[in-house]
Amino acid sequence: MPRYVGELPPSATRAQTGVGDPTTMHETVFPIVSQKPDGTLVPIGTGFFIGQNGLFVTAAHVVRDVLDDRKQATAPFGLLHIYSDQSYVIRPITRATYHETADVAVGFAAPVVSEAKGALQNTILTLSRSRPRVGDTIHTYAFPRTRVEPGTRQTVHLTPGSYAGTIVEEFPDGRDSVLLPGPCYQTTMVIHGGASGGPVFNQNGCVIGINSTGYADEELSFVSCITSILNLRLVGVRLPGDNLPRDALIQELCDRDFIPML
Repeated sequence: MPRYVGELPPSATRAQTGVGDPTTMHETVFPIVSQKPDGTLVPIGTGFFIGQNGLFVTAAHVVRDVLDDRKQATAPFGLLHIYSDQSYVIRPITRATYHETADVAVGFAAPVVSEAKGALQNTILTLSRSRPRVGDTIHTYAFPRTRVEPGTRQTVHLTPGSYAGTIVEEFPDGRDSVLLPGPCYQTTMVIHGGASGGPVFNQNGCVIGINSTGYADEELSFVSCITSILNLRLVGVRLPGDNLPRDALIQELCDRDFIPML
C-alpha cells in the first residue's frame, strides 16, 4: 500500500515506556472503533496507554460523538489491542471522559484474558511536563489507515504510520474560541483522518501532545498539550492504599507515579 503524504518508516518513531525503555509502538498505540447496530466496526481514531490498568488517552472529539451528556456510551466502542504476532483482540471501553475545553480525553479498556495468551499487559508511555519550543522536532505514530471490510466475517486492515514535523507556534490559551479553545501547538506534521488521538513525541521519546486536527495532506496541523489531561477526573477508581473506590485527578496518579511523567 502506498505511503500517505508525510509518512515515515515505522522505525523512525522513538518512544519511551514507563520504565524508560524503548518500545514496539503497536504494543502501546492502537486504533479506536465504534460499532453500528448491525455489528459493523467503524474506525474513529487512535489512542495510547498511560496506565497498567487499561487507562488510555485519546482526543476528546474521538469519543465525544459516542458519549451522551452524562458521558455514557450511546453505542458499543472499544480499542483494537494488537499482539506482538500482529493478531488483535477488541477490548471494550468501559468508560471515558473528556475535557470540556481542550481536545483531550481519557478512558479505561476492559481487561482481557485468553487461554492461549493469558492476561493482556499494557505497555505504557512516558509523558512530559516540559513544553516544546518553537522549532523543536516532533513525531507521531497513529492509525489513519484502519479499514474494515464488512461481511459475514469482518476483516480489519491495520496499517499504522509515523509522521514528523516541527513546532511552529504555541497557543497556551487556545487558537480560537470554537475549534481549538484549549492549549495547543501549530506544527508542520501531516495529520490524516484516523490519526486523531495519537501520541506526539519529543526528541526524547516522551509524549508532549495529542493529535488534534490536520488539513488534507498539508504540512499544517494542531496538537493538544498532554498536560491538559492532568485536571481530568476519574470516577470510582481504587488506588493502592484506598479502602473504597473514589474520585481522583490524573494529576494525583502522576504525582504518585502510577502514570510516568517527567
